[in-house]
Amino acid sequence: MVFKIILLCAVIGFSFQAQTLRELKFVGGSVGTTSVYSLPSWKAENAFLQGSDQVWHSGRNAQGTGNLDYAFPHLIWYKFRQAFIPARLSFKSRPTSNSGCGSHGCAATKYQFIGTNDPKCDQYSKWTVVCENLSGDGISNINSSPKYCTVDESMRESFSCLGISVLDSAYTGASEVSINGIRMWARD
Repeated sequence: MVFKIILLCAVIGFSFQAQTLRELKFVGGSVGTTSVYSLPSWKAENAFLQGSDQVWHSGRNAQGTGNLDYAFPHLIWYKFRQAFIPARLSFKSRPTSNSGCGSHGCAATKYQFIGTNDPKCDQYSKWTVVCENLSGDGISNINSSPKYCTVDESMRESFSCLGISVLDSAYTGASEVSINGIRMWARD
């Protein structure tokens, strides 16, 4: 049976090449953002927590002051100590245990996974889009369904700073988004 499957794959020209991915730890680097709702409750560091109901929530300037009129895109990033080739990104929205966003969780609906090697990683860096989701889709279950972005295997450039550029969200009141549980993988 296995031989027939291999033969069929060879006949139709289908090939599968195994990928080696390594999940990264957010240790020893630094976090930055262009927008935060208020500090310290909604700080950018919350977006990188796993198994927490704390979130990064954007909406005002990077200091969390001013009016709720800070237009998208809102950027959040992590500056790693070493560069790597990005392979995948996942993140979640605000869980229902952290009220304020309703059933849509203030989810990102359009976003880009971005990288830079600029010495100073900030909104003015020269960002490369490594993958994106411009579907406009929300999250089906805000408590358990993550958003994903898988980088094409042809991307072979390493980056020391990676992040998310949120272009739109499910929240209709203002330009605001909630993110937590960010995970990133490197290609070896």
